[in-house]
Amino acid sequence: MEFPELSSAGERFAWLVSGLLHPAVLGPVTGIYLLMGSALNLSGALFFTSLWVLLCVLPTLVVASFVSETGLRVGRRSQRWKPELAVFLSSLFTLGVSYWLGAPDIVLEAGAVLAITVPVWAGANCFDKLSVHVGTAAAAFAMLSSGLLSPVIAIVAVVLVAWSRLVLDAHTPVQVIQGGLLGGVIAAAFLVISGPL
Repeated sequence: MEFPELSSAGERFAWLVSGLLHPAVLGPVTGIYLLMGSALNLSGALFFTSLWVLLCVLPTLVVASFVSETGLRVGRRSQRWKPELAVFLSSLFTLGVSYWLGAPDIVLEAGAVLAITVPVWAGANCFDKLSVHVGTAAAAFAMLSSGLLSPVIAIVAVVLVAWSRLVLDAHTPVQVIQGGLLGGVIAAAFLVISGPL
């Protein structure tokens, strides 16, 4: 893993924000919180969150890393779709396993929202490189602010993530806004389907 050369305190702080509020951190934390709010105990919440991480997130990271590290070139379009296709198929598989294990409704609802929104995200990403960091932060903090966090703290956290992606020159302002809007739509879809938390 290569660390970027950071020339200022602002860039170092932005890198720290991007790391601490990374999608791989926010996703499981939000999942555990939502599941514990559904009357599952901690061990049940950890079990179903771990199931999604192991069967859905990790295979996607492996495919994305393979594509990135090998410089695989099968045509630009198909290369860009490989991670999205992996997360879509693995989320469908994980949803089936969760259903078979008798998962609570909130697990199945969250999985269905994920399986539906991944193709939408992938389609949007085909036209522009949306910020996954900002999209995940917007979705996660919107859900967390419905019961755990103050909406002000949630907004500040999302703005910090957006700022960090701009400072690190990872995305353009338009890509950051697009990621945030799509993340907000994902959160709204989940809250509409699952009802108040």
